[in-house]
Amino acid sequence: MGADAPVLLIVDDVEHNRAILSEMFRGRFEILEAGDAQEALRLVERHRLRIGLMFLDINLPGMDGFQMLREMHARGFLPGIPILMIASGVSPEKAAAAIRLGVSDFIEQPMNPEIVWRRAQRLVEGERVRLSMEELVEARTYEIRRASRYAIEALSTIVEFRSGETAQHTRRISLATRFLCQALSKHYVDYKLTDTMIDDIVCASALHDVGMIAVPESILNKPGRLSDEEFEIMKRHTLYGAQVIERISATGGERFFAYCRDICLGHHERWDGNGYPGGIAGDEIPIWAQIVAIADVYEALTSERVYKPPFTHEQALGMIEAGDCGAFSPKLLATLNLIEARLKSALDEMAQYGDSAQGDVPDEPAEQLSPRALKLLEHEREQYKTY
Repeated sequence: MGADAPVLLIVDDVEHNRAILSEMFRGRFEILEAGDAQEALRLVERHRLRIGLMFLDINLPGMDGFQMLREMHARGFLPGIPILMIASGVSPEKAAAAIRLGVSDFIEQPMNPEIVWRRAQRLVEGERVRLSMEELVEARTYEIRRASRYAIEALSTIVEFRSGETAQHTRRISLATRFLCQALSKHYVDYKLTDTMIDDIVCASALHDVGMIAVPESILNKPGRLSDEEFEIMKRHTLYGAQVIERISATGGERFFAYCRDICLGHHERWDGNGYPGGIAGDEIPIWAQIVAIADVYEALTSERVYKPPFTHEQALGMIEAGDCGAFSPKLLATLNLIEARLKSALDEMAQYGDSAQGDVPDEPAEQLSPRALKLLEHEREQYKTY
């Protein structure tokens, strides 16, 4: 059979039983046999992505069928492989335990060929349907995520436009958020940040300041220092943002919008409790909000604003470390130090192309812009025109 043919793995210490099953399914699968659990585990390690069905005897020498199932779980092989367990007179308690470990069905000895065939056929067909459904759901989820990201990017662009931010503001924060998330997932596994979670958090970071829509423009773009009253109004953008997200989240996507809401509310909270709006401290602040908070501060320090010139990368890191912008988690500060060189390099590259697309040098003719800059500029125009 071809190299891509599905594999049937027969695990039984009785050669006669292996021969019966092998003959029964010959021509339908590539057949692999193992007389004990250790040999079977080596075969699973080598062929696990191709195994379409496994027959597993409950009574094996050395490591029995239950122990092998536990070992497969420990190595990450299960779930994912349909298993028919060969067992005679198994008790209800053992049957329930086997099912919890990943067994799909049971075959009693002596084996009835018709029953074995039908159960195997039903199991393989069910697995095929499950995989087809997973592929369909994955494709649909991808389309929904892509459409959502376009809408989120457009919405964040409007917030930037209204608040006087550069078009790179959200992209810079998203980039820093991704670098921080990836490093945290590697060095602090207790946060349990999966790749899917990281993608959602990075996307949600684009809406951290969506509440700015409700803040008066006179406050947003005031060149001087805000009065105490004006600052109190500005601080409400965290609450306004959460309200916007709560209205949007009625359409679904509970987990993703939970990240959005937490980030809107928590990206100005601080580790020592001296932030706003809730004054919460430590890990009471969701980790995704903490990540976006430090990314937002770094981006604000290294960017030009109506009220200040940009600080250098080194100055910004020093100010964050010194607590000039509020207290952050020691783990986050350590992670920022780990990624700082990579972050600076990536942001410098972004600035090289993106900043010129904003027309910051009015006397420079459009013909001198790079093709990539022109593409970015056109993309921004199309987003704004759509809204």
